[in-house]
Amino acid sequence: MDYLIFVLTAIFYSNKNIFFTRLTEEGVMNDFEEIIQAIYIGVVVATFLYMTGRARKAIKFCKESLVLLNNKAPEKEMQFAKFLYEAIYKVLFAAYHHIRDYTNAIAYGRKLLAIKRESRKTVQEGILCINLATICKDQNKYSEAKELYERAISIMNKTGNRKDEAQACAEQELCFTFSVNLPNL
Repeated sequence: MDYLIFVLTAIFYSNKNIFFTRLTEEGVMNDFEEIIQAIYIGVVVATFLYMTGRARKAIKFCKESLVLLNNKAPEKEMQFAKFLYEAIYKVLFAAYHHIRDYTNAIAYGRKLLAIKRESRKTVQEGILCINLATICKDQNKYSEAKELYERAISIMNKTGNRKDEAQACAEQELCFTFSVNLPNL
């Protein structure tokens, strides 16, 4: 398994180095397909690293992929770039949550939430709202958690997902209870 990681890492870094060498030689990186290939390989490697318990390494790959994407995504390809942002943010959200860096998990979760809302992926948006609200609740950020649960309830009600709607209602009630009772302690 380590050999596979080595090969995938070598492919990613060799592609990235070729791109940066080309960038310095020509002054501009014009081939969007090469950039996308490097980013895609980076996301695949990051996902593999995360799934095999290497969350910190996955975060590094995602951040490097974000640098490439932020600097080189042309305006005409924004729809495809949003797909890549979504994939990168999913891995970052999961990896930061896994290593218990909840501040970054919430930050990338909110970015992912904005993409889900914009692309009208309502069921996924609702589930992500519940996941983010749970993290906020665990961090004693009850007002943020309550807002996210309310949003999730609304989405789940519209989509007919009664099970997740009931879960969000129960968790929202806990947030309300904690936020009311906590200051009095």
